[in-house]
Amino acid sequence: MARHRNIRTMAYEEDLDDYTSDDYGSSLDNGCVTPETENMYTYARERHESVSKIWEPQQPPVQEEDEQEPGEMFEMDDVKDTGQGATGDSEKLSKCLKSMRSVIGNSVAEGTLREAAISQNFDPDRALDVVFDRQGGASKAAAPQANPESQKAQASQSKQTDPNQHNFQTVPPVETPTRITFNGKDPGPKNAKKSKAVATKDPKEPKVELKVESKAVPRKLSPDTPRSTASPKVPRTPRLDPKAIQDLYDKERTSMKPLLNLVVVGHVDAGKSTLMGHLLYLTGNVSKKTMAKYEHESKKQGKASFAYAWVLDETSEERTRGITMDMAYAKVETEHRCINILDAPGHKDFIPNMITGAAQADVAILVVDATRGEFETGFELGGQTREHTMLVRSLGVAQLSVAVNKLDTCQWSEERFNEIISALKPFLKQTGFVESMVSFVPCSGLTGVNLHERSQLPQLTKWYKGPCLLETIDKMEPPPRPITKPLRMCVADVFKGMQSGVSVGGKIESGCMSQGDKFIIMPSQEPCVVKSLLIDNLPHNRAFAGDNVIVNLDKCEPSQICFGSVICDANEPIRAVSKFEAKVVIFNIDIPVIKGSPVVLHFQSLSEQACFGRLLKELNRNTGEVVREKPRYLSKNSSGVVVIKVARPICVERYQDSKELGRITLRQSGNTIAAGVVTALL
Repeated sequence: MARHRNIRTMAYEEDLDDYTSDDYGSSLDNGCVTPETENMYTYARERHESVSKIWEPQQPPVQEEDEQEPGEMFEMDDVKDTGQGATGDSEKLSKCLKSMRSVIGNSVAEGTLREAAISQNFDPDRALDVVFDRQGGASKAAAPQANPESQKAQASQSKQTDPNQHNFQTVPPVETPTRITFNGKDPGPKNAKKSKAVATKDPKEPKVELKVESKAVPRKLSPDTPRSTASPKVPRTPRLDPKAIQDLYDKERTSMKPLLNLVVVGHVDAGKSTLMGHLLYLTGNVSKKTMAKYEHESKKQGKASFAYAWVLDETSEERTRGITMDMAYAKVETEHRCINILDAPGHKDFIPNMITGAAQADVAILVVDATRGEFETGFELGGQTREHTMLVRSLGVAQLSVAVNKLDTCQWSEERFNEIISALKPFLKQTGFVESMVSFVPCSGLTGVNLHERSQLPQLTKWYKGPCLLETIDKMEPPPRPITKPLRMCVADVFKGMQSGVSVGGKIESGCMSQGDKFIIMPSQEPCVVKSLLIDNLPHNRAFAGDNVIVNLDKCEPSQICFGSVICDANEPIRAVSKFEAKVVIFNIDIPVIKGSPVVLHFQSLSEQACFGRLLKELNRNTGEVVREKPRYLSKNSSGVVVIKVARPICVERYQDSKELGRITLRQSGNTIAAGVVTALL
C-alpha cells in the first residue's frame, strides 16, 4: 500500500520538467516529419480501401438475394419443425448452409441449397450429394468413360475463361474424410482435410464436374500396436542373391584368417587387463619402447604392477583408480585366427558396459584369481564371476576358456588348480556350457608364464602338459555367419567423425554392407546411405556378418540415431515392438517375480526400462515341460514363459529367426535376475 500512496502523491509536473523532446524521439516540430511525408504515416480509410481493391478478385455480378448472409435467406415457414422449435432448426440450417457453401461456393442458388438441406434433415454431406446429383448426375455417371484428352482441353478452356477459377475453398473436416477431384484430377494433397474444390460462378462457362471420393475413417491403434516397419519414401538397395553374396564372401575372405571376437570377463582385480596386455606385448603388438614408457609412468604413480594393464586401460581415470571402466579393444593374430579382443570391466558398477561388449563376442575367456580367498570372494560371496559367466552364456557365447590367473602366488599348486576346476565345472554345466566347449589353463598375467608359449617351469610342467592360453584361443571355432540373411547391424556407438555425416560403430549381426548402399534405421525409420566403411581403422568396400565396423552415414538425421538402433534392409526391416513373449530363466533371487515387477532390459547395446507382464507358463528347468499354467509368481532357479513390456518400442527378433537378435538379459537393483530368448512379437 505504501508504494501506491507514493504514486498518488507524486508531483508529475516536476518530473516531466527534466525530460526533453530528445528523450521521446523526433517529431514534426524538429523537421523529421514534414507536411509532405505526414500523409504517409496518417491512416486514411479511403486510401486503404482503394489499395485493398487491387488485391480483391473481380467478382461477377450476383443477384441481390445472394448478397445476404447464408442462413438469413429463408423463412421460418419453410423449415420443418423437428420437435426442438424454430430457433433450433434455424441454427441447424444456418450451419448446414455454411458447410455446403464452403464446399461449392456461390455456384448454386440459395433456394436449391436450402431445399436440399431441409429434405436431408440438415445433414451437409447428404444434402451435397443431392445437389451434385441434380446439377451433374448425367456427367457424373459418364465421367469414368470420358476421353482424358478432352478433359484436359476442357480444363484448360475453363482456366482461360475464368481467371478466378484457381481460388479454391478449403473443405472443413467432417466425420467421413472426402477428397474432391476436379475432372478426375486431384487439385491438392491426398489428405482429406486439405482437399480443395473448384467454385465456378459464370453460368456460361462449361460445367465443372465435382466428384467425391469417400475414404474410410482410419482405425485407432492401441498404444501397444507396433509401428509401421517401413516408410514409403525410404531409399532401397536391391539385395543380392544369396548365392552371389556367398561367392563374394568366399572370394574376399577365403585368403584371410577367420575372424573371432573374444571378450575377456571376470571378477574385479582378477587381472584381466594385465593378462591381455602382457599377451599383446609378448605377441609383438606392443613395442618395447611403449612398454618401457608404461613401466616408467606406472612406477612414478606407485603402481608398477599395473604397467601391462595400461596397454588397454588408456584413460587417466582408469589408470588412477586401477580398474577398467569401459570396453577396451585390441587385435592379435594367431597361427589360424584373427582375434578381436574386447576387455570388459569387472566392477559391478560397470556391468552394463560389460553386457555391451559381450553382446559383440563369439567366444569368451573367464579370468579367475587363484589366490586363496580371492577366488572364493569372486565366485561364492556375491562376486562377478558367477554373474559374468551367466551373462556371456545368455548372450550366446558357447565356447569358454577359463584362465586360472595368479597361480604363481600358490607356487603353481596342482591341488589349488584342481580345487578351482571342481568348483567351476558343475556351475558351468548348470549355466549351459557343454563340457567339451570349456577348457582350463593355468597362467600368470604378471610374469607371462604359459601365455603365448608353453611354460618350461618344472613346478608347472610336472603336472600340466596342456596348451598355453594363446594355443587355446587359436583352437576356438568361429560360429557360422548369417551372411545371406537381411542386413542387421546394432549401433553400439554414435559419434562425429572426420568426414561429413555421422559415424556409427557396431557389429554386423547378419547380411552384408557395401559402400553406397541405402538402408533404413529402425525404429525411427530414418533413411541413410553408407558413405564409407572402416574395419580395424582401414577402409573397406564391403563388410559381412561378424565384422566390427565403423560406418559413416550420409543423408540422415543424426538425432534419429541412438544406442540400440538397428541399421537394416529397407526391403525387410526389423520390427519395433513395445511388448513381446519370452522364455526366461530366473537366477538366484530373493524376491519372486510377479506380474508388474520392474526390471531393466539389456539387449545388445541397449538398456531400457521394462516390466513383467502376464506370466503365461512355468516350465521345468531341465526338461522344459509345462509345470503350471498362468502361475502367480516365478521363484528363484525356475523357468517360464512371460510377456515383457518395454517403456519404448525396441527392435528385436524371434530367437528362431535370429539368434543374435533374440536374446535378452533382465536386471534389477544392480543384479542380474533373469535371461532368456524372444519367442513371439506381440
